[in-house]
Amino acid sequence: MIGELAVAVLGVTVVAVGWHGLKTPGGYFQYPFLASCTMGGFALPQLIGLVSDRAVPTDAIARVVVMATLCLVSLSVGYNRSRVVTAPRSMVYDDSTLLVGAAVLTSVGAVFHIAVRLMSLGDADLFLGTGLPVALLFLGNMMYGGLALAAIYAFRHRSVGAIVITTISVLVLLERVVFLGRRSTAVALGLSLLLPRWFERGRGVPPWLVGPVLALAILANQGIGEYRAMMSGHPGAARTVVEIPFLENLEQVLAGGSYELCNASYYMDAMALRRSFDYGLYHWNAFVFNFVPGQIVGEKAKDAMMLPIAPHARLAEDVWGYVPNTGSTLTGLVDCFGSFWYFGCLKFFLIAYILRNLYDRASQRDTHAEVWYILLLVPSLLSITHNTQWFLSSVIMYGAFTLPAFWFAKRRIVGLSLPRRQGGIL
Repeated sequence: MIGELAVAVLGVTVVAVGWHGLKTPGGYFQYPFLASCTMGGFALPQLIGLVSDRAVPTDAIARVVVMATLCLVSLSVGYNRSRVVTAPRSMVYDDSTLLVGAAVLTSVGAVFHIAVRLMSLGDADLFLGTGLPVALLFLGNMMYGGLALAAIYAFRHRSVGAIVITTISVLVLLERVVFLGRRSTAVALGLSLLLPRWFERGRGVPPWLVGPVLALAILANQGIGEYRAMMSGHPGAARTVVEIPFLENLEQVLAGGSYELCNASYYMDAMALRRSFDYGLYHWNAFVFNFVPGQIVGEKAKDAMMLPIAPHARLAEDVWGYVPNTGSTLTGLVDCFGSFWYFGCLKFFLIAYILRNLYDRASQRDTHAEVWYILLLVPSLLSITHNTQWFLSSVIMYGAFTLPAFWFAKRRIVGLSLPRRQGGIL
């Protein structure tokens, strides 16, 4: 009964945030609406299934549902703080120089992207560790910065050059969507084209189209594993998309849950029982792991930079004998809870607060803010499905890629005042 009630409260919260997003002009491009869709399409079906299956302890499920609800409410509050947002100083950039930067980022990123694909075709085990393939994959992400800059320029000036750069970026990144089944790349592509159109020309998409798109996205998500197996030629995989049982997979999730929220249930329960928290130090260790090259500084030096924190990796196995399925995520709910108990939901408050500031400035055609909002929106959603380090790592990565272009394109400082926003999302 407790589990069912908690899931119902989460469902009402998801619907309330989503509904207010639809009622707000451009609300479907803003973080609370997209986060509610992610929570409703990714987490809610799994939690319904886990409650129905009763294989996972009810208290553990209830803990995850409460945390999910707190995170959604927290990000909604963080995004909708009631105050006048002002920007007393704003940089003006030379658009032509930024277009050159877009061309450089796109061309260099495309080279690394193609190199990664050629290496992966030759040896599928290249991506099981670190080293050169991971470095190339990291540098290939320059394309997202180039795409954002080029798309903004294309909608602002109707430039043929910008349209060509945008088209090249889309075609190269579509390869990741079609042949690798990368959902985050698909979402990033869509937002990179729709958001500049909204910021530059005030044109969104018909509200009636949002519902069908979300329904298709939820169904497609249920067959992503089979699709990837099909594209990789895995023995026994479906031969065509129409053979993938999307509806049957969704029914199975609603009846018995799935790996990610099951992982979250056991891990958060184990953390609560052991009172094992890292107090946010996890993010420093993740930074060292992701950005300090062990091949250059040495593995011993890299290990010495790591801080001693509560060992969460095997915690669920130690307490419950539970081992997560290979390839499944723990969700951002786990790292929030693992840092500060239920107060970890404030991580989403901060993410939403940052995104709101960027959105307000982007709405005034602040190029820097437009690029950053486009680039950070998908990592903010991955913070829900994967972990919140996605957001922090993306800030560092895209900063390294795009800030040089903005530096060379800067022209002067002017005053700018943003008016009080109208409407909002719950």
